[in-house]
Amino acid sequence: MTRAQQSLREVAGAGPQTFDTAILSGALAADPETSPIERVFAGILSDLSEGRSVPGQRLVEADLSARFGVTRGAAREALKGLAAERVVELIPNRGAHIRILSRRDVLNILLVMEMITGLAARQAAENCDADGVVFIRARLAALLRFRDDPDAAGFIQARNEFLRAITVLARNNELLPAMRGAHVNLVRAQLRDYAWEGGRPRFEDFQDLADAIVAGDSAWAEGAARRRMREATRAVEKLPDAAFPLAD
Repeated sequence: MTRAQQSLREVAGAGPQTFDTAILSGALAADPETSPIERVFAGILSDLSEGRSVPGQRLVEADLSARFGVTRGAAREALKGLAAERVVELIPNRGAHIRILSRRDVLNILLVMEMITGLAARQAAENCDADGVVFIRARLAALLRFRDDPDAAGFIQARNEFLRAITVLARNNELLPAMRGAHVNLVRAQLRDYAWEGGRPRFEDFQDLADAIVAGDSAWAEGAARRRMREATRAVEKLPDAAFPLAD
């Protein structure tokens, strides 16, 4: 068994929260012995993905130091790193706050994500083996259970796991940093309460994307992924202004 196959099986067998946290924090690509700064950095990103933190929330060095068992200096450096990646804003006399996105910010992020997810889907189709087929079908099945279920939070988690499964199947270590750099965590955190806004999602789009990957058709997979992102863009355009506290 190759190392990639072993990693795939380990992630496929992980629970929903473990899977989502591992992917969003970059744990699969990182050394398990992370530095104190990396621990805080990854922890804040994980908090965003799991709904423990929200845009606009203040981040206090002393609290981060106590929570992650690091020095205040390490917490401060982690916040500087997150500010450099525009996840956190360092405001004079007000401290560090998680960045709030305008509607234009979100639309620009989704445009970038359309290209990134298209590439991920293409490579997933090219690399999908027997283990990959089982993996993506399991994630799709978990997602399709929400066709008639009003649990928006459960749908969001299942959707994120399905999309992250595609990133794992792509076997491209550059995709995870690219997704983090696109601030997808911020978008998901800010729009978490609007998952059902404007109607239920098009589950057939997820089915189409999974079918393309299982078939090994890279062009079909890329097209399906990009169409899904364009649907997300149209949904964001219809959201109420209340979803975007900052004016464009």
